[in-house]
Amino acid sequence: MKNYTELNDSLQGRNKDSRKVANNTYLQRRGGDIALKLHSTDIITWKSDNSIIVDTGGWQTPTTKDRLNNYLPAGCRLYQKDYIWFWDDGTPFTDGDVIKRGKIFSSSEPDTVKEKQKLKKRIKGYAKDFAKALPVAEPSGGDCWYCYFTINRDGNDTDIASTDHLTEHIREKYYVPSLLYKAMKQFGCTDFVMAMAFGQMDGGGMMDVARRQAESAVKRYLNRRLGLAS
Repeated sequence: MKNYTELNDSLQGRNKDSRKVANNTYLQRRGGDIALKLHSTDIITWKSDNSIIVDTGGWQTPTTKDRLNNYLPAGCRLYQKDYIWFWDDGTPFTDGDVIKRGKIFSSSEPDTVKEKQKLKKRIKGYAKDFAKALPVAEPSGGDCWYCYFTINRDGNDTDIASTDHLTEHIREKYYVPSLLYKAMKQFGCTDFVMAMAFGQMDGGGMMDVARRQAESAVKRYLNRRLGLAS
């Protein structure tokens, strides 16, 4: 791990505003700050006062954790237990946590772990029941509007600021086609499998494959969107 001054020095020369440090990972200037960007997310931001902001943007993946632990100071590393990230001292991780002078300032609440464990169980049950409900109709304007109108052509979310509607879908057991579409696109399901999931073709004996993949995709999608590690 390097401090702000060392990182600032490393961004001198011809490529003074950006430097690749690993696969899909860059050190970049953000005005007077310096960020570690993984894909399109600034997962660490070093401030000029040497405070550090850690924010995964919801992408609590093994790759993200690896990048963070390569750059975070000793004693402020992350580990995963039962789909939940923790700091070295056992404090649950929350996006937006701040490190200053080697001390972690977390916004997690006392019941964070219990709440996340309950949420994990609800997500698992919802994903399983969603898969049983296949095939479902194709995405349409009759879906949850937030799910439907935040799909881009790759199936990714164009705006992931709000998650309240997702917890409502879980509570109401509302199996939203647009949610399923985004989940299956983001987690690599083939067009053939998706055609079965949305009733575009008779899967016959292959329908079980579609259900297994749909269940996994929905669970991973909701874990990511709702702050659980994948």
